[in-house]
Order: sequence, then C-alpha cells, then structure tokens
Amino acid sequence: MKHKDYEKLAEKMFKDASVDDVRNNWIENQIQDLKDDKDYLDEMKAKYTDDILVPENIKFEEYGDGDMLGIIFNDGKQSLSYEESSDYVVTGFTSSLKYNGQCKLIPCKREDLKTGDTAFKTNMRNTSFSDINNYCKILNESDYVYIVGKGVLTNNAVWEYWYKVVRCDE
Repeated sequence: MKHKDYEKLAEKMFKDASVDDVRNNWIENQIQDLKDDKDYLDEMKAKYTDDILVPENIKFEEYGDGDMLGIIFNDGKQSLSYEESSDYVVTGFTSSLKYNGQCKLIPCKREDLKTGDTAFKTNMRNTSFSDINNYCKILNESDYVYIVGKGVLTNNAVWEYWYKVVRCDE
C-alpha cells in the first residue's frame, strides 16, 4: 500500500484520525507499556530486596550430587535428587537426611543454572512459590526433571521465570 492508501484506510477506520495520529497513538501505547514494565520491575526489585524464602510446605533433604538438595514429595515418602551416574534418582525419603535449614530463591536465567542445581520454574510474574510441581532438578543445559503427583517427568520446555534454590546459610 502507498501512503495515500494508508491515509484513506485510516480515515475510514478512525474518521478524523490521520495515519500519523494512528501511528503516534500506537507509539505512545508502546512507550506506556514499557514504562509499566519498568515500574513493575522496580516494584519487584523493591519488594524482593529481602530474601525470597521457600515456603514451609516445600521440604528438602541433604542427598545426592550437585547442590546436594533432594526435593521431598509424595506426602514426605519420596525424594527427587540429582546423581551424576544416573542424572536423577527418586528414593524413599529418610528423615535422618532431612535438611532443617531454610532455603531461599534467587531470580536467575535458565542459562545460569548448572547441572545438579535445584530450581523453581514459572510463567507467572506473581507466584506464591508453594507449588511442588514447579520445583525441579537441572539435568543439563536444556533438560530438567520435575515432580508430577507421585512421580517425576523430564522435560526441556521453556519457562519465563527461573529461580535458583540455595541454602540460606550459603
């Protein structure tokens, strides 16, 4: 379409608005969206200047390779850990190995996570961090294993937000 065609289309669509008015309005909306995103990020930065603590319903044990944190699931009956020899292992939970310290979540990018790390994945900006199904063990640059009900699955799906789980005493 030529410029004149756009003007005619704009006149039909917006009656008194010119193509320049429509374009300028679109640009103003894009700028406002960016400002809103920046405001949201500033709000989150201020909100999370304190540590993001893992909720009390999520439990860990000291087991395995990597970060040596196993994710306890299935009503405390099983644990998901990373082991170099087999990528991951699901074992019966042994209370003597329970980690009684507090863990926190550190916002990161997927590429910042290393094999054996424990992570939280989500596509939601605001989340409670209490869903056990969003916790996973990193297997390599693309794959991870996560909890689904009483079992586990491996996947390499892309998630918008990632958080590394670390012990507060580290």
